Amino acid sequence: MRMLRERYEITNILFKNCMDDSKANTQCRYPREIDRLLRELRCLTNEVKTHYSANALCFVVESAAILVTSVTVLAVNFIYTPSRVVDYKVFIITVSRLIMFFLFIQEAHSTLKPAKQTVLIAHEALTRTNNAIISKELDTLILNCWNHPIVLDVHNLFELDYQLIHSIFAAVVTYTVVFVQIQLAFFERATKTNHTIVLN
Repeated sequence: MRMLRERYEITNILFKNCMDDSKANTQCRYPREIDRLLRELRCLTNEVKTHYSANALCFVVESAAILVTSVTVLAVNFIYTPSRVVDYKVFIITVSRLIMFFLFIQEAHSTLKPAKQTVLIAHEALTRTNNAIISKELDTLILNCWNHPIVLDVHNLFELDYQLIHSIFAAVVTYTVVFVQIQLAFFERATKTNHTIVLN
């Protein structure tokens, strides 16, 4: 991912330098060259996704499973043994995995940032140029970027962005609420049954 990010950043630097160069404005070449570079980077991104999708899928599923298991253990401890609410081993494993997961998603997000910045540079160039041919080239480049955005996804199941963290946390919170309600109902029923047996 870092290699991809560096290449996107280099492309943006080249694009910006060409845009700022007054001679480049008369040559009518740079939007076409940047478009070609972006197509190559899009192919490279697809190769990276294909190569690492299985590993990323395993990492995300494993992280979600660790989070759900940890929440389950903490919820059971809270309901049945209130004096032992925090299991420190579970807590340390959960926090370390959450940090790793956040850093992984942040790396993917940082890689896509320069890819999206190219469109902003193209918009800025479009407002500054008076050449009709360059304007047409820039319009094509912008449309290509909007119609075929560069994304880092896992087998088209989900994208590696902050929305994924939000979705996993929302699912875990929903699971926790339902799990705790069910366990509390069982606990109350068991308490009533034991109380009835003692009375009889």
